[in-house]
Amino acid sequence: MQRRMAGFTVVELMITLVIGAILLAIAVPNFTSMVQASRAQSMADDFASALNFTRTESLKLGSPVTICASSNGSSCTGAWNEGWIIFQDYAATEKDAPVLAKNGVTNLLKATGKAKLGSAIAVKSSGADQTYIRFTRLGTLAKGDKTAGFDVDMKVTGCKGVNAKKVTVSLSGMVRTAPAKCE
Repeated sequence: MQRRMAGFTVVELMITLVIGAILLAIAVPNFTSMVQASRAQSMADDFASALNFTRTESLKLGSPVTICASSNGSSCTGAWNEGWIIFQDYAATEKDAPVLAKNGVTNLLKATGKAKLGSAIAVKSSGADQTYIRFTRLGTLAKGDKTAGFDVDMKVTGCKGVNAKKVTVSLSGMVRTAPAKCE
């Protein structure tokens, strides 16, 4: 009596490998898109959290609090994707530039380092780039000469479809996050 060997033939193994390669080729682009969307959502959540912290501190301290772009973690210099700082603002009026120190005293509340690599953050009000966002002691946006809230656009390199995020701050100080198209 002859025993039959159990197992797979070379042809069966090759067909399985080809099917696996086809499925992998279909899945990788979708996975990349999912990773981009996740990175943009993470950035938007971090920035919305910083804005909510800024607003809460302005209410708690009963004075203006500002968040501004900062490349060094101690002054309002640089671009938003280089980091940002949150501090009690000693500016005399809502229209004045942010003032970080008064009589040699600085009330730096929080500093955040660089955003994720390959990311872009743009803060605009009425279409113009902004380097800071100030909340009044009442938790509303300091108007200064602005008649609109702020739009913060966040995207990652290679962004496609609606994988970007937009954080919107209304004049009342409310922060909202929504999907946005990559441009």
